[in-house]
Amino acid sequence: TAQDQQRGGVPNIYTNFRQFGLKRPEIVRSDNALYNRHYLTTHNMYDAIICDPPYGIRAGARKSGCGENTHRIKHITDTHRVDHIAQTTVYPVSDVMADLLDVAAQTLVLHGRLVYIIPSLSYGFNIETDLPRHACLTLEHVCFQPLQTHFGRRMVTMIKTKEYVMELQDVYKQNCWVNGEESANKCANLRERLMEEAQKKPGYKEKSAFRSKKRKANKDEKKRIKNLLKQTSRKNESNEASAEQLKNAPVI
Repeated sequence: TAQDQQRGGVPNIYTNFRQFGLKRPEIVRSDNALYNRHYLTTHNMYDAIICDPPYGIRAGARKSGCGENTHRIKHITDTHRVDHIAQTTVYPVSDVMADLLDVAAQTLVLHGRLVYIIPSLSYGFNIETDLPRHACLTLEHVCFQPLQTHFGRRMVTMIKTKEYVMELQDVYKQNCWVNGEESANKCANLRERLMEEAQKKPGYKEKSAFRSKKRKANKDEKKRIKNLLKQTSRKNESNEASAEQLKNAPVI
């Protein structure tokens, strides 16, 4: 927050909660696409889930997997388990939201709340049909915040009103979007639709070319610094090796 920055602190999720006098939250990091593999417990655990799911406007969502080779299992040696970074694959926004609601329905206590933010255009959006749904969750509140002329975000609150039945999981997910692909695309294709709106503005091509040139210059500079550091590191290693050879050389 701005208040933390003025005090010299580092703003983060905890400072936001502290600013409003709320208790420190518990941060849970997991892959909702493989939730039942991460958590062995199936009982209701949470009173509320508050989240800002990835929706692909700045950076696309990722999930565990390796694209076309998802059936190929690569065993990790014990020496690489600590610092191993698992492979990931593209995670469609429609699946992100379907998995989020399904995990919430599984893990919330009865009458617990799911609160999430989802971006949308300010026009042509119907909250009755274009928001994801779940048979165990009831839509309670939707609040729209405009950010640009045609774009904003909605804060959605849902309440768990039914107990989850694991045998119906596939049915729950299939019925997530009321109008199927049409509803899912209202959120999934926002990046492309925002680009279309931006391209209509005067001077877009010039600004886009300037930003591309600036990004390329920054990329080239980072590459130059990286190569320079490599050369310096090799030179230092060479000097150390020469010093070690001189140290171990026989005295005549």
